Amino acid sequence: MSSLHIRTQPKGIFTGKRVAHGNASNDFGPFMWPEDLKGDLKELKNKLLVNFDPLRFFVEDVEKEFACTMQLWYYSLGGDAIGITWERLCSKKRGREEADEKRKNLGHVLRVVGELGKGFVRDVYFLKASRFMNSNLHLLKPYQK
Repeated sequence: MSSLHIRTQPKGIFTGKRVAHGNASNDFGPFMWPEDLKGDLKELKNKLLVNFDPLRFFVEDVEKEFACTMQLWYYSLGGDAIGITWERLCSKKRGREEADEKRKNLGHVLRVVGELGKGFVRDVYFLKASRFMNSNLHLLKPYQK
């Protein structure tokens, strides 16, 4: 099993190869900052989105697209990373063939993950694995201030 790692905020300099780059939007922020509370009440109501979690929707989209290929792990209460574990092949023959095709071109798979997060994902990095891991992936997301 190999694992991937997705970051939502950079913690240092990445030494990996950039696989995909997108124009992440700063329109949405998960928190109400003090400067957001100044101004018109109607404008404040437009910014407040209850139960809107774009990260959850992104994770669900990736899980749907790559159900037999990878499993995602993340801390839903504000963590800054998503972990991805490559799964074993599906038991069904058809699913196994599809998984084999997706695994053949890892760079393409990582670009598709970045494309699924269009407007949300800033970068996708493929990092050289340590001795005990096969691969790592870093995604940067824009909503942290």
